[in-house]
Amino acid sequence: MLFLQFSGSAVGGEFRRTLLIFLGHDTPSWTELSSRFADWTKSNVVPPRIFLVANAAHATHLVKEAGEASADQLDVFEKQSRLVIAGVDCSGKVTEQDMAGGASGRDLTQLFEVAAIAFVSQACERGDVVVAAPPGFYFAKQSDRHSTHFMRAESLLSGTQEIALLALALLPKFHAFCETQSTGPTVRIFLDSMAVWPIAQMLVQAHRVNNATSRRYEIQSFRGYDGLATWDSVPGAAFVIISASTSGGLEAKVRKMLGPKNVVVTTILALEAAHGTDERVHPDGHVLFRLPRKLKGEPALEGLRDEFLPDVKVLPPGAESVRVIGERFLSHNNRPKLVRLAAKELSSSEKSTLAELTRENLAVVARRRAIDNGWWSLSLDVERMITKYARSADGKLSLVESWVRNFAAPGPVAVVYPKDARVHDTSNSDLAHLVRDMVGHMAPDAPVRVMDHTALEVLDKEQRAFLKAAGVIVVTPILSNGFIFKQISASLRIAQPEGPRLYIALAVLPETPRRLGEISMDLGTNAVESPYRFKRAFAFPVGRMDQTMRWDQESQILSNVVEACDEKQFAVPELLTRRLDGLRTQEGLKGELTFLPTFNGKPQPLSAGFRLWETQEPISGAKHGSGVLLTVAVFLEACRNARSGDVETALRSGVFQHTLIEPASFTRFNDGSIQAAMLRAAYPAELNYAVDRDASKDMGRLIEKFIDLYNEPAGSAVAEFLLALALGRLSLHRDELGSVRNAAKALPEWLGILSEHLPN
Repeated sequence: MLFLQFSGSAVGGEFRRTLLIFLGHDTPSWTELSSRFADWTKSNVVPPRIFLVANAAHATHLVKEAGEASADQLDVFEKQSRLVIAGVDCSGKVTEQDMAGGASGRDLTQLFEVAAIAFVSQACERGDVVVAAPPGFYFAKQSDRHSTHFMRAESLLSGTQEIALLALALLPKFHAFCETQSTGPTVRIFLDSMAVWPIAQMLVQAHRVNNATSRRYEIQSFRGYDGLATWDSVPGAAFVIISASTSGGLEAKVRKMLGPKNVVVTTILALEAAHGTDERVHPDGHVLFRLPRKLKGEPALEGLRDEFLPDVKVLPPGAESVRVIGERFLSHNNRPKLVRLAAKELSSSEKSTLAELTRENLAVVARRRAIDNGWWSLSLDVERMITKYARSADGKLSLVESWVRNFAAPGPVAVVYPKDARVHDTSNSDLAHLVRDMVGHMAPDAPVRVMDHTALEVLDKEQRAFLKAAGVIVVTPILSNGFIFKQISASLRIAQPEGPRLYIALAVLPETPRRLGEISMDLGTNAVESPYRFKRAFAFPVGRMDQTMRWDQESQILSNVVEACDEKQFAVPELLTRRLDGLRTQEGLKGELTFLPTFNGKPQPLSAGFRLWETQEPISGAKHGSGVLLTVAVFLEACRNARSGDVETALRSGVFQHTLIEPASFTRFNDGSIQAAMLRAAYPAELNYAVDRDASKDMGRLIEKFIDLYNEPAGSAVAEFLLALALGRLSLHRDELGSVRNAAKALPEWLGILSEHLPN
């Protein structure tokens, strides 16, 4: 329940001096409503008009219940104000409800856009949405210009009611797009950042209610300006949500890539045009809120930075440039901190589990995605995972069987799984049918159905009735950030507002501990008295490798190397060609194919005694590359979150503090397999030695030493260092880069050709 007081800007002052009580998906009774409103009035002045807005069905229900409510409950609202009840439908239309019953027909649709503007305006003044650089500092932009402030639209998404409010403000545009411009079976929704994914999901959910259709909704992020360079979306109809923009340049680039027709772009936050400029807005464009250039509140820093300047060409004398990386800042003049990595960031149980996964060779690298033709940088052997955790052996219950047995939902059961677009990949379906058999064995008389998640979007009357009375088990072998489970949960809420649910993932590999916490919180909470349970065999945050790994560019470079070797009649290591072939398939890479081979064509070595594993029998050899990469990715993410509490070993960047992995880490972890894993699992910012001359000199000398020892065990991973430089995952100052490039010219055969891809 959201209370929002505002002065509207509609024609005739329709919504001026108004209080909006927005219920979102809540369905409170008049008793609860009057109690919450009475609490609100204790610290607020009641305006002359109150709009109580709920979904259309609940608004009708409230009107019906108004006649049965006590006089005291309604008097709380009507003593000082006029109460207007309105309902919003799946098209975004808001209609006033006549207290005598039914709809009055008065269209109040503009209410949500006016309310959203008031909400965003208030949020911008609080300081989380618009962040000011301190005096003397400027934020560096990708256009080589600078700005005094930057905008973070994701800070608006503080709760489900706020998300629903923003979504309903965009719903009329989205409904019109779906009805008139998007004619295909799939409605495409593109975002500049998955941070605003909840708005898109809420849009889909609101539009789907009472709007029976077989169309599917596809939500995809192109990751802002950085992602546009590699975005290969097919031109055509699309609904685009841009979180924040100061100039509209991002919208123009997106329109150029998607085509001029049937593309609707909505920008949540935009900066008002500079005085005297002729800003042309695209006819299909829409800006929810324009931020004024003259600021007030916290973004103004008490008058020290009260003007938003987004296009500073030359910094004033003595000013410092700060580059925004995600949600932190990189100070160009403040010396970065070199971090010594320490094994204590992982617990004993984590080390044991990672060693077990490695020994059983369960990790998989660079497995192809089904939908966008990208890669899962880290994954697992699904068939072997199902055998290990879901199939009983020697008469003992498997782990999944124990979860299902303890779930024990009475009556009918629905088993739901995410449908994979790859026709030949049936792993999700296989696990779902295995769970169905478990339920059937435990409760032979209980009706059990298996459904894929797309079926939840087009339920008929009989299926809705079945789900309403059923317990639901949602299964998938591997879960990343949990978006698919949240999507299934949102779809289920329409057909089954409450009921026991069990979410099962054999493995959870989210980006960050925060994502893992969100999954656990969202899927493990209680709905009324019905438990929602979330079970997994293990969970390891692995970092944002899917965003930082450049498998397509690596594949292209290796392809060029192989072709050049063929032309010059150089021998190409068999492992290199096998690895290139593996990148072109959907199965991914394992074992000795995980990393580039040594110069003489052997897999990267791994000696016994890796400190990130705890095991009774030591693990060594050449077949554990994918397990090493998984382990190092988990280790680095633990370092980023300072699990041990030791600031000296924490790979965490502060507001004006950039952290780098100490170059000496590559001598302490000196096996080629471990060095290669560190180069691949680290973020480019953590290997950006160009920002520190001393660190760049140390790293440059180290790489030159590896080049000199290319045919010795100490230089076994030299190809991985060259590739990291070529892909920009590792950066050196231009002086050290030139020295490395000169040293690499002496490398023979395929290593020499690989060195030709180093940046100039």
